[in-house]
Amino acid sequence: DGRQGLLQQIGLTRDQFRQLRQMNARHHPIMMAAQQRLREAAASLDEAIYADTLAEGEFETKLKEQQLAQAEVIRIRSMGELAIRKILTPEQLVKFRELRKQFEEMRRENVERRQNRQNNNPIQRPTKN
Repeated sequence: DGRQGLLQQIGLTRDQFRQLRQMNARHHPIMMAAQQRLREAAASLDEAIYADTLAEGEFETKLKEQQLAQAEVIRIRSMGELAIRKILTPEQLVKFRELRKQFEEMRRENVERRQNRQNNNPIQRPTKN
């Protein structure tokens, strides 16, 4: 997979690979739970917005809950990135940043290609006779 290739390209040692696996094993369930809380908070906010009767106090409460949940996801993601950064040597970090930039450029190009295809091939709607 792409991650495995990335890890090989930056030249991780077995010990570094083990550290990353252990970190991921700890980090993954925490992130999944935070993302679930964010989804639930977003759904709750949506319900408050589109309820039959608008209760602005409830809206404000639900908005704050979603903001806190989103901040928690960002914090967990950032802490995971920091943990990875601490495992890498300075040389590996340089290579990691280069590869990450390449992946981002490829992702952006793929998005642009997809958008161009959609713009050039609009969905044909049936015409009424």
